[in-house]
Amino acid sequence: MTIHQHRDKIARSISWGHWFTFANIFLALLIGSLYFNSASTTGSTLARVYLVVSWLGHFAFLPFMFFIILLFPFCLAFPYSRFLRGLGALIASFTLFALLLDAVFFQYYQFHLNSYAIAQLATDAEEWLSGGSFILLIAAILSFLGIFAVQILITNVTWKKLDKLRQMRTLRVMPAVFVLSFFLSHSIHIWADATLFKPITQQDDLFPLSYPSTAKSLMTRHGWIDMASLNRQHSEAVANATTRLRYPLNPLLCARQSHANPTLFVVFERLTAAQTQSLQTALPQLQSFNGTLLGHPQATAGFFQFSYGIPDRYLEVFNQQAITPAYLATLNDLDYPLQWSASSHFNNQALPFALRALTLNNTPPTIHANGVSVVFANANDLNETIEHMKAVLAIQPKTAIFVTAVAPQTLPLDKRAQVDASTVAERLAVPLLTVNVTIYPKRQLAQLNDLLPTALSMYMSCADDNRSFSNGMHLNSPSQGYPRVTSINPNIYLFESDKTSVLNANGDVVVYDNDGQIIDGAQPTTTVLIQGLNELQRFSAPQRKR
Repeated sequence: MTIHQHRDKIARSISWGHWFTFANIFLALLIGSLYFNSASTTGSTLARVYLVVSWLGHFAFLPFMFFIILLFPFCLAFPYSRFLRGLGALIASFTLFALLLDAVFFQYYQFHLNSYAIAQLATDAEEWLSGGSFILLIAAILSFLGIFAVQILITNVTWKKLDKLRQMRTLRVMPAVFVLSFFLSHSIHIWADATLFKPITQQDDLFPLSYPSTAKSLMTRHGWIDMASLNRQHSEAVANATTRLRYPLNPLLCARQSHANPTLFVVFERLTAAQTQSLQTALPQLQSFNGTLLGHPQATAGFFQFSYGIPDRYLEVFNQQAITPAYLATLNDLDYPLQWSASSHFNNQALPFALRALTLNNTPPTIHANGVSVVFANANDLNETIEHMKAVLAIQPKTAIFVTAVAPQTLPLDKRAQVDASTVAERLAVPLLTVNVTIYPKRQLAQLNDLLPTALSMYMSCADDNRSFSNGMHLNSPSQGYPRVTSINPNIYLFESDKTSVLNANGDVVVYDNDGQIIDGAQPTTTVLIQGLNELQRFSAPQRKR
């Protein structure tokens, strides 16, 4: 073979590689359109434009980069058509199959594939149905073979029709469209990042292997943005991020439950084992919850979690905006009054801001024929609260009574105290004593945010149960209580029946077994993790489409 013939073969191989890559760009765009279902543009026209140009630019860029890195060197060094076509078909099949698998995975789990995720997907498939991992494997193999067959067809067609493809002028504009979209999307993102335009920046993790450009320093240096203004906007954006609420999620559409008995909550800040025993001795009717009720190491956050039925991450914004519980107006409309009161030595400053004005200090609560009474109590007033409960039961023997504490006694009062993650369930456990309350016998785990929704279900029946105003789960619902997620800022605790996972602010995860020992290399169940995180942020951000 002469040098001229060798050069022609190289040129033909490179030309074929371009057209082969061009065909795969359209396949990548087709698969990439699946991510649109998970996109959130928050009604912004600019965000939708960015989504489209980002999609065009990113999924055109990925196949081109794979061609440059994996196929182009072989076009130069080994320009033989059969070898190149086979190699190209294999490379494109593996990459498109990985993209398809990631797109499908992202639909359900809302994060991109990694080595852990693939293994966990097989585990979850076994939980969904018997032999699920085998069915998943067969589906993956068939999908790959289907993509490989398409690639073989594309390699042959592009090679045999290469001369005709070279003469097609109408398609030559497409590379310019892709290049323009690529640079336009990054330029828009630079502006959005600099001006903190969230409808665009919240799309950063939508596409795989996507790293949008940021250039605050460059724009500041050239005077395109003012750094002082940027810092002020950043502070405002952080504040808005913490105050952006969807509470309640929907208007409460509730019907009145008739013939409901009164309910009394006695909620202590802390109770020792001896004080709990004194309660049971004075009131033998009190039944102890056989499972574990999780309190909160910070009493203020615990009172919030009990009163509102939602995680502690919302405490600051609720205090800032003095938001009252969403169910109060509905209860009043249904003629079931709710009265807040406090014992003699109780400090109202421990309560959420909006409840401080509603809570009556040193005033015995009225014993209603129906409705709910909540008494916030200090352990120094134990005898006072015992006498009140006796009086209530003497007048209304069918009164449902809940006695609990929001913070475990074993933890120090310092709000910065760290929970010992290896024994988190035991360290967070608080007592729960009840009278005339039905709790599902197999219930093993409960949280403070379960208590009020359980009682309110006796007074009103809502269209979406308590989902619009609480993360709580009724104690009488047929569930063991697992899995559950709770936040103790800045950490997140994920409780499963066989393990407890602790996620810190840096994204690190430590998993403990039921004996408190670290499980090396273990991870929380993917579906449980994603559902738990979605549950924690349910009242602060729109849910992604499923």
